[in-house]
Amino acid sequence: MEGPMNLPTILIIILLVIQSGCASTRMTFTPTEDLRECRLSARDLPATVVKKADRSLNRNDIMVIGWIAEKESLGTCWGSDCDTSFPCPAVSAQKDVTREMAAKAASYGGDVLELTADRELMKQPVSKPGKCRSGTARDEQTGAPEPRSGPEEKCTEQEAVHGRECAVVSAGTVWRYGNPEELTPLIRSCKFRSMKKAYESNRGEAELRSRSEEKHGNRPFRIKVNGKYGFAVHDGGIIIEPQFTDAKDSFSEDLGAVSLGEKDDKRWGFIDRTGKWVIRPAYNDADTFHEGLAAVKMNDRYGYIDKRGKFIIKPQFDEAYLFSRGIAKVKFGRKEAFINKAGDIFTEP
Repeated sequence: MEGPMNLPTILIIILLVIQSGCASTRMTFTPTEDLRECRLSARDLPATVVKKADRSLNRNDIMVIGWIAEKESLGTCWGSDCDTSFPCPAVSAQKDVTREMAAKAASYGGDVLELTADRELMKQPVSKPGKCRSGTARDEQTGAPEPRSGPEEKCTEQEAVHGRECAVVSAGTVWRYGNPEELTPLIRSCKFRSMKKAYESNRGEAELRSRSEEKHGNRPFRIKVNGKYGFAVHDGGIIIEPQFTDAKDSFSEDLGAVSLGEKDDKRWGFIDRTGKWVIRPAYNDADTFHEGLAAVKMNDRYGYIDKRGKFIIKPQFDEAYLFSRGIAKVKFGRKEAFINKAGDIFTEP
């Protein structure tokens, strides 16, 4: 379970709200990372409002699901004359936004709203694009392109105009009740969706990048001569003579996955660009390294090893795929799952 937010975290959230530069009043809800791909069922009643670090939050059947913030901009100054002496205008008649915040918290599934800032007047530095140092000139105050008599040029470098903004900020942490048996599957389900979306996006980018590096770079790629496999590079010909019974398409992270032996006696390992064994052949199957880990098969199950040949994630999967930005897809039979580098497994309920 997630515990109460500490003071530095609260201050960071408030600063982000202030520094957004938005001049209008706006209330926003930001879910926790684990719940980004989920929309929890709304609560019928507004969330209960409590003060920061209220004792009622010290229990194990409640979890943080996100944060609510509202900023009302009161005024901004820009330029060299704008310093800490910039006066904030008087705050208009106090308005109670807690009721609106409590209703918004409930609409996102929250039961409790822990206020961390209640209509607090703050003055913080802000910035915006200024003059163009190269390319199209821009107005110092608005950042808009200045009229030019010649052809339009693209601004490639801009100065930053600094200023200060006064704003009234309200913020809070949103909590949801539920017993551990209910909350844990909920979190894992949301995490599964989030990881699947990220993996599918990242995997496509990684494959395109890999193909481009192989085609235009100096990455060794697989060749086959007289039934044996070796490696060559585009600008230097063969660098490892064909001698292996099988090999993956190309090197990755300076290592190539190759095999010796045939059929049931086939064993996979990893070589460097000189053809020297870095990880001796010992596996039933192997994929290339990505982000420091490679999927290998041992005793009919896949796991992940590091570049020393040490298992970081023990063999337990029926299928395993490459890591991309810290996430890998695996399968138990036909059931799809995702893992992180710590070996935590997230499956669809």
